[in-house]
Amino acid sequence: MRNLVGYDIRDRLEDIGVPTLIVWGRNDRVVPVPAAFAYKQRIGDNPELIIFDECGHVPQIERPLRFNRVLEKFLSRAGVLG
Repeated sequence: MRNLVGYDIRDRLEDIGVPTLIVWGRNDRVVPVPAAFAYKQRIGDNPELIIFDECGHVPQIERPLRFNRVLEKFLSRAGVLG
């Protein structure tokens, strides 16, 4: 955990060259929502940003059904799912 806290990936976001889905919780107190917009802006190739209302830092756990639907739709559009 100590290593994660000091690890800054923001300068590497521009290197992402694949379709990207960003899922964020509007009530994230660990990494607030403005960071989601900053990440979206830095990632090339038009990433998709989805913000879940009434959700904190772990949307995949807090809203698993919605998260899975969003992920499945994204993967289908990206051609990963048939």
